[in-house]
Amino acid sequence: MSALPVHRAASWWDGLGKGQRIAVVVLALVVGFNLVLASVRMITGGEPGGPVSSSFSTGGDGLEGYADLLRDAGHPVTRLRSKTATSDLPTDATVVVADPQKLTRSEGLALLRFVHGGGRLVVTGRAGAALVAAATSSSIGYDGMERSDRVPVWVPADDTGAAHELAGDRGGRWVDAGPLLPLAGDDQGPSIVSADVGQGHVVAVADTAMLQNSQLGQADNAALGLALAGTPKRPVIFVESVHGYASAGLKSVPSSWKWATLGLAVALAIGLWSFGTRFGPPEPQQRDFPPPRRDHVEAVAAALDQAGADTVAVHHDSPGAPP
Repeated sequence: MSALPVHRAASWWDGLGKGQRIAVVVLALVVGFNLVLASVRMITGGEPGGPVSSSFSTGGDGLEGYADLLRDAGHPVTRLRSKTATSDLPTDATVVVADPQKLTRSEGLALLRFVHGGGRLVVTGRAGAALVAAATSSSIGYDGMERSDRVPVWVPADDTGAAHELAGDRGGRWVDAGPLLPLAGDDQGPSIVSADVGQGHVVAVADTAMLQNSQLGQADNAALGLALAGTPKRPVIFVESVHGYASAGLKSVPSSWKWATLGLAVALAIGLWSFGTRFGPPEPQQRDFPPPRRDHVEAVAAALDQAGADTVAVHHDSPGAPP
């Protein structure tokens, strides 16, 4: 039964003319190319270099610059790609969860144990609201406001360090922050809040843009980034499994890359199939032409002579034939 669709497809293909086959191949290649472009946009968020807010990303919306800043300031920086490794986070470290795309239940529980046990947790972006709410037992929410040119620091604290004015955010603000301490923001609401949780500490930044590569050098954003990491030389761990990375093997490849590879494979298979009908026995080295006209005439004459000789022989051998 499975061979029937293949046979029908082959019959349909054989029934197409040369122009129709070319059109089908071109269409398949265009579809495959667009699939690859869509996958690349999904992977990079419209920017080159990697997923949005990933410390691996060199694009404008990545955090590689922030990771380099911390490393240059003396902080040991680790990029955590394994989901299972979050179960063994050292409580003397600062863990950064920036714009998480996928946060599993086991990862969330591990992060809660980490911060309640004495760790320092920095969460950024809309998608981190649920994690902050779970950690602080509050009903914190997120809302997108109008972009502000400057965001003042309201409360000088260890979490904001030497920063007095921030810039480059896209208008993300926390709402219903409850008992959390607002540290920076404007008349639209707080942009940075913090709270002690168990033996640890949580800092929530509503808009990751201030720490991203394209904005890190503006105003006092870099000073804020250093303050968020905590005390000097404190280890900083970027959780990268929330951006689609894993520890090793095929699991280390983001799922979007896998879809892009599948699209390329399909386009290649269609292309090979379209050209495969041209393959067959090798053509002869030279063309076999018909014999020259003179040879043909002489062959016909010889055949006629032979036919006449045979007729005479039969006549002489017949009974009553004259001698």
